[in-house]
Amino acid sequence: TRAVVRSGTAFAMASILLENGGANRILETIRTEMEQRWALLQQYLGNADLRFHPNGFHGWLRLPDEWSLSEFLTACKAQGLEIKSSELFVPAGYSAPPCVRIAVSAPPNRETLENGCQQLAQLLANPPLSEFAM
Repeated sequence: TRAVVRSGTAFAMASILLENGGANRILETIRTEMEQRWALLQQYLGNADLRFHPNGFHGWLRLPDEWSLSEFLTACKAQGLEIKSSELFVPAGYSAPPCVRIAVSAPPNRETLENGCQQLAQLLANPPLSEFAM
């Protein structure tokens, strides 16, 4: 048996926020911030195959044919970018699409996000040379 202790203070605060509209204002602030962050990403990656919900915390970037998933992840890691492979989200027995998950909610501020957007755009604009192109 596990005892659950509920904080009366936390419930009181939540009740107040719901009653006075504060919870809705917080939600609207979060939605607006996410919309602005996605707009920033689109500014840099506008031509990329980017899929997201404007209020969502993360989305998917389908890689161009010139990039393999492993090469792109390695290049991102070398740049200090923390993105996730689609392989982490695919059930066992299924193949992962050539996509990476981008969490626009992760950077602490828009300046950090913008720096990451610039790096991603630079990587996408400069794919690795194919061994077949030589």
